[in-house]
Amino acid sequence: MPTPRQCRGGVLLFILAAIVSGCAGTPAGRVCFKGDCVKVEIADSDFKRQDGLMFRVGLPDKEGMLFVFKEEGLYGFWMLHMRFPLDIIWIAQNKRIVHIEQNALPCSDPNDCKSMIPQEKAMYVLEVNSGLVDKYRLKLGDRLGIPSGY
Repeated sequence: MPTPRQCRGGVLLFILAAIVSGCAGTPAGRVCFKGDCVKVEIADSDFKRQDGLMFRVGLPDKEGMLFVFKEEGLYGFWMLHMRFPLDIIWIAQNKRIVHIEQNALPCSDPNDCKSMIPQEKAMYVLEVNSGLVDKYRLKLGDRLGIPSGY
């Protein structure tokens, strides 16, 4: 029979393995524009898209999350349980920007959260730190490089 110390070690090892396998299973890539790129986590399943960047304390510079959908649509986003502001960029299947929300602010109450919905259909949505759109002077119609396979 294992000792309590061995059990704690086994539980710790199990938790560590779960964390590492979860991170290893998250696809990554780069979204490029105007001669620069941001490293992105790819949210290409319902589960990953639902969680998004919620509950994270921040996002490193030049990193983001790319939400990938199976078909173009009017996908709404909100900032529920976010802890930092974002620039949110909707991108059509042809890789052109169709909608931008700058400095979207976090909210904690679903009744007070503004839902942001584009006017045109998109297949991808890119979330990055607030200020990136201004820094790179991104605008509607700009073409972005999306990771291959998406």
